[in-house]
Amino acid sequence: MDIRKTRTCERCRTVVLLDKVRLFPKEKDMNILVCENCCEELKEAAKPKTMITNSRIAPLVMPLSARSENLTLAEIVMGHLR
Repeated sequence: MDIRKTRTCERCRTVVLLDKVRLFPKEKDMNILVCENCCEELKEAAKPKTMITNSRIAPLVMPLSARSENLTLAEIVMGHLR
């Protein structure tokens, strides 16, 4: 194994062949080098959690006026109780 053809995964610190290395976005301007296994784990962790679809209760929808005023749901509910 030629040392020039390997990199170290910045997450698990294992030495990986260059063709098995992936770039994963860490911040807006920065990427990290990760192995394929860590890349898959990071992708799974970054996926949005799915909502329960078999619920009979409709999700709460924030009124448009509250979104424009940056009100929280608690402030909206408390406003309606007064």
